[in-house]
Amino acid sequence: MALGVALWGLLLFNAVPRRALSDLTKPNLPRRFWEDLTVATVNYQRGTDSVYCGRAWDPWSERIAAELKATLPETAQRLDLRSWQFWRTLPCRDFADAGPMRLRDSDDPGRAWLTARGFRLLGGVAFYLPLWLAVLTALPLFVWLSVECRLAGCSWVAGVTLGCFVLSTYAAELLTLPYSAVGFHLLGLLLVITLAVSSLLHPRPTWSGLTLRWLLAGVFFAVCTLCRGTGHSFLPALTLLALATAARTAGASSRGLWRIAGGVALAMGLLLGPYWVVRPAQRHETWFALWEGVGDFDREKGHAWYDPVARDVLRREGFVIPDRAGPICTPAMEATMRRLLVRDITSDPLWYAKILVQRVPATLLQLRLWPRASVDRTSFTPSTHPDRDASDIYYGLAKTADWFGLGPSTWEAPLPLLWLPLIAVLGGAVAERMARRRDRLFPNSRLAALAAVALAAGAMPLLFTTAAAPEMQAFVLVYFFAAGLTADALQRAVRGMRT
Repeated sequence: MALGVALWGLLLFNAVPRRALSDLTKPNLPRRFWEDLTVATVNYQRGTDSVYCGRAWDPWSERIAAELKATLPETAQRLDLRSWQFWRTLPCRDFADAGPMRLRDSDDPGRAWLTARGFRLLGGVAFYLPLWLAVLTALPLFVWLSVECRLAGCSWVAGVTLGCFVLSTYAAELLTLPYSAVGFHLLGLLLVITLAVSSLLHPRPTWSGLTLRWLLAGVFFAVCTLCRGTGHSFLPALTLLALATAARTAGASSRGLWRIAGGVALAMGLLLGPYWVVRPAQRHETWFALWEGVGDFDREKGHAWYDPVARDVLRREGFVIPDRAGPICTPAMEATMRRLLVRDITSDPLWYAKILVQRVPATLLQLRLWPRASVDRTSFTPSTHPDRDASDIYYGLAKTADWFGLGPSTWEAPLPLLWLPLIAVLGGAVAERMARRRDRLFPNSRLAALAAVALAAGAMPLLFTTAAAPEMQAFVLVYFFAAGLTADALQRAVRGMRT
């Protein structure tokens, strides 16, 4: 527990210099921060924490958001409010003529919901609180992962994995990103790592342990998925981890299959239960993003990771969309984008297969991060279609995943350096398999745990798109976990040599 708290303190230290008042006053950015803050402020003043019902986002809501944007930064500057003082509240006009409010139907409501509850707890509008919600949520996750590694006898895994995480400039900036709550995607991956340790590295799993762990995981999964809907992409990996946990807990018996099936059902029920209770009606559009995402490697059929291109396609299908429309996607538009995407895939499956094949090395090796700013004057390979692609904008939201630092000092690591832990784990698995053949169900638990985390981290870029830079680069957590597994293996080898 002390290790988790200490490493979280280092994360806080590294995150503080990443945000300043200027981040919240840039023209047209960040829309989601101000909309989350507006909904949380109005609902707090109205005495409700719910962001699932109430007045839909409309021009009146825009005026309230504009007033908050014009007054709160000035008030914060006048009262010398620092960006890390998330608990300090500011005087704010009471919007008595506004009723309960909700976000746009295409936005995740979690950050606004947590912010409204935070305002109630603090007794006022805390201007910087939305930026620090992910960092605050990381504290219990850090402690939990550290405890799980200690129980599994592999404390080095927690120390090195979390050490890499807190020194990652990419992680520090993404957790406090005003643009959106995408930092909760990283926390969801930390949850997968924690469950991978308890499911595959713990020597003596029990039914009571399974119940407690997956109930706690359900709470974290609900929070992370409410704040960032990409949490759904972790479900295949979590299902496999539930199967591994149930199989190891059931052991060998005549009723083993029934016990395993019951264990999987119990684990997934506990995982999804909290989210099912609070699940929102609004969510990010799915087929709209899938249609755009296919344009990450091929523009032959007109796909592009750029909203105006998709809107032009919808206009040709008969939809009326203003030229300067904000985020907009109705169920009818979703159905149309689904029909168009399915038509393109079924008419030319080889074209789609080529895109999927290209996504694999791009994700596993993070090839777009090959350039280095000190040599190439850029930290990522720019898009070849800058006028028809928004991926460069997303890569510029935060430092890329190969940047590390301590406080204000930062350093860009050579990309091959990040691959070394993966190579070490794979090499160790081959050597262990060649040396002995026991534990047939889990021939190499470290490799199985790493594979589960890789499945969770790779689901979004492989199935949706590699153009969404924050989720794409989140695969770096697989490198961090591999570094922790390698350090633990080396520590065990040195200890074995001494004895």
